Amino acid sequence: MPMLKIVVIGLCVGMFVFSAWVYVETHDWVAVIFMVVSLTYGALFNSGRLDSLFEKGSSKDRAN
Repeated sequence: MPMLKIVVIGLCVGMFVFSAWVYVETHDWVAVIFMVVSLTYGALFNSGRLDSLFEKGSSKDRAN
């Protein structure tokens, strides 16, 4: 697993845990939104659907 992927997944998990703690302490609905967003981003990043955003150059450049 590349280092960038480990860092991003770690940040997503950290953001989820922090948001869960904030929700438990304050019952603020915004923390629930951050929990859902961090899980969604982590799942999309882990699935490879966001890889094109982090690759250098476009797909046209690689094809030629």
